[in-house]
Amino acid sequence: DEGFTVYPDPKTLHIITDKYVQKNYLKKHKIPVADFEEIKSHKDLQRLLKMWKDGLVLKTKKGGFDGRGNVVIKSSSDLGLQKVKDMLLAGNVYAEKLFSFKKELAAILVRDTQGAIACYPIVETIHEDRSEERRVGKE
Repeated sequence: DEGFTVYPDPKTLHIITDKYVQKNYLKKHKIPVADFEEIKSHKDLQRLLKMWKDGLVLKTKKGGFDGRGNVVIKSSSDLGLQKVKDMLLAGNVYAEKLFSFKKELAAILVRDTQGAIACYPIVETIHEDRSEERRVGKE
């Protein structure tokens, strides 16, 4: 508004800093994504868990990355996990249908103001649940 150019564009920042907004953007542009739904209550999770038989991932809309801000829910007993309760209490969450995959890759590409593009090396991302609640009795 004050005549300064900001990169990335504020519209782009709005999309990429909120994973729920990002999912809707990708879906709108016909880019395949896992089924997802905004979560407002514990009942929403119960309904989705019945509908998505393999389970779901509860995710924070903002601030989560590299597995942080996510919790896998595969059964009704998982709904009682403290992390699930905390995330529901904090709000601003959505659920994504759990699906199996062989690996997750991450790519970062950048473009400067002259249009030159750089691609950083593609890496495999590996997420481990290091929460104390999940490790109890498994060591």
